[in-house]
Amino acid sequence: MIALNVIREYAKSISPEDIGRAHKCFEANGTPFYMVESSRDALVEHKVCWSKEHGFTCTCESGQRGFSNCRKGVCQHAIIAVAASAEEQAAMKEQIALNQPAPVSHVSSTEQSAPAWILNHPVASHMQLSPCEK
Repeated sequence: MIALNVIREYAKSISPEDIGRAHKCFEANGTPFYMVESSRDALVEHKVCWSKEHGFTCTCESGQRGFSNCRKGVCQHAIIAVAASAEEQAAMKEQIALNQPAPVSHVSSTEQSAPAWILNHPVASHMQLSPCEK
């Protein structure tokens, strides 16, 4: 069984167009898998799964042979699925970072709502004796 980190290295060279051929699906029990469009026939999709016991499996011809004819140890569909998964994880991290609340500044509500020119100019001479002015 080929190591996942080796497949991740191969996945770095996958084009965005190839990643676009994959989409994530879920079994009834919630287990994720990828369906990857065949490069030879756009009407054919191959199911790519991963498990601890078996590693990667694919419904393509190479996958049915246990990837014995694959130089990289798995078929292109498995590599594309790993690339799609990596892209999804990166997008999720980015989304989480964007959803973080903005840092709270310690500015009074008056300072937040008043225009800056009011706060930065001196008090008018006729208002200096007003009880509200300090």
